[in-house]
Amino acid sequence: MSTQEPNVRLSRRALMAGAFCAAATGQGARAAGEFAGKTITIIVGFPPGGGVDTGARLMAKHLPRFLDGAPGIVIQNMPGAGGVTAADHLFTRAARDGLTLGVPGRDWPLVPVLDQRGGRYEPLEFEYIGSTGQVNTFVWLSKALGLETPEAFRASARQVVFGGLTPDTQPSMVPKILGLNGFPVKAVSGYRGTADIVNAIEKGEVDAIATNAASFARRPDMIEKTVRIFQLLPSREPVPLAADFVAPESRNLLQLTGYASATGMPLVAPPKAPPERVAALAAAFAKMARDPEFASDAEKLGEPHGEPIEGARIRQILAETIKAATPDVLATFRKLSSQSN
Repeated sequence: MSTQEPNVRLSRRALMAGAFCAAATGQGARAAGEFAGKTITIIVGFPPGGGVDTGARLMAKHLPRFLDGAPGIVIQNMPGAGGVTAADHLFTRAARDGLTLGVPGRDWPLVPVLDQRGGRYEPLEFEYIGSTGQVNTFVWLSKALGLETPEAFRASARQVVFGGLTPDTQPSMVPKILGLNGFPVKAVSGYRGTADIVNAIEKGEVDAIATNAASFARRPDMIEKTVRIFQLLPSREPVPLAADFVAPESRNLLQLTGYASATGMPLVAPPKAPPERVAALAAAFAKMARDPEFASDAEKLGEPHGEPIEGARIRQILAETIKAATPDVLATFRKLSSQSN
């Protein structure tokens, strides 16, 4: 018995040492993390320098801090057709490994439903990771018009000229919908970005814009030279709701053009990306959007923060919007979107 005791002690020590090494190895694996040594690519559907690119780079800066393994993130700009080129690439060609993500823009998801710009993807099949929050759209009129209320706007003897982007995007569609409801408007499409329209208001080329506050990030002085006549989404802001000043059939049109405000600017993965990675990305994204450092940078850029939208909620909003898009609503929407001016 006594001759075997040292071996018993040695065995116990070996077991304890082995257990310690296993624990240390496990801790090292956890420290290394799921994304350690990997690089995430975010494909952006607009050129560098614009609002979508700025928002995507903000995500790329802060998201690694919340991912296990702190991966590198690179931005790949793939502009074209208002985000559709990037969305098509993500849907049909991008790697489905959870390391290739996308921020195509704001109003790209329902392009195939609306039969616009040649989108070939199924919007509800993407993996929606999250959005930093709603980006409410306001109708901003130049104060030089002297129109301070919706009633004065509707009664104006002068036509109010809105600057727009492509004919089917929100800045162009909102004034067209208002025009159906007795407001004296004209939508001039063709501006490259909302920042260009803001500058055009200053120059007197146009009178108004339908957009979010982030469009004024580089020209905050112009906010003082405009008045917000309408908002598209209900909020705590003391601004009239556009839906209260249009006919019932036009409310579905506003919903169809306003879903991009309700969903914000989603970060997405291609369909059938690994569920565990999508879940890890979604959890990290939600933490990032509530983080004080992120909030500080977002505030400077006019980006939302503090109230992120989960991927499941984004998909729900899209599904509800698709359901409300009856054939009559779609026909009217397509007719309006085909109007260049």
